[in-house]
Amino acid sequence: GGATLPTSTFTAQVILSNTCTFTASNIDFGTLPSLTANHDLSGNLGVTCNNGAAYTIAMNAGSTTGNTIAARKMSLNGAGAGVVSYQLYRDGYGSVLWGDGTAGSSTYTGYGTGSLQSISVYARIPVQTTPAVGTYKDTVTATITY
Repeated sequence: GGATLPTSTFTAQVILSNTCTFTASNIDFGTLPSLTANHDLSGNLGVTCNNGAAYTIAMNAGSTTGNTIAARKMSLNGAGAGVVSYQLYRDGYGSVLWGDGTAGSSTYTGYGTGSLQSISVYARIPVQTTPAVGTYKDTVTATITY
């Protein structure tokens, strides 16, 4: 007895990275006879991020030639000359444009909970001259940054 034993210390560490999964539902206004009244519909985004992980969701102007975030349009068959104007909003119909943070648009910022979060996307086709019959489409890219 009585001997002093040498000691040593070490650190246990783990770094948890931010990860998110992201899904989007289509927004389908269905078959409409005319565009003489506003048509409102909402879709949603599904986000699952690590607990406490900050994230931002931005949307581009869409795939129709000439689209801007302030003036989105669906084109005939997704590529034709006819157009139907529409818009996407963050917090209701006709309030804050959902875009990339430029030209008066806004992004969505949230924090992960570790569980699925459902985030509403509000869409409106405003009153306008009804174009030729057909299927009008646009493809919007939503991007999550975390």
